[in-house]
Amino acid sequence: MISFFFFQAEDGIRDFCLSRGLGDVYKRQAPEYISRDLRECAGIVGQLDAKMLSLNEAIQEAKEKQEHEREEKIREDEHH
Repeated sequence: MISFFFFQAEDGIRDFCLSRGLGDVYKRQAPEYISRDLRECAGIVGQLDAKMLSLNEAIQEAKEKQEHEREEKIREDEHH
């Protein structure tokens, strides 16, 4: 999982920063028990991202199927 963060500087210039995921900086500086919990949370977020992508694909497929069925119904009705 790759996240992009933009930080607002005082002068209004936004700096681009690439992060490898949840709590990237804190994982290196935090005590082990916090780092462990952050890694666990990052894993959960990764699983949720994958599930959301899967659900989005399923929804898109269902919409396309419904549209195709609707078009077929219209063609059938036109022939009768």
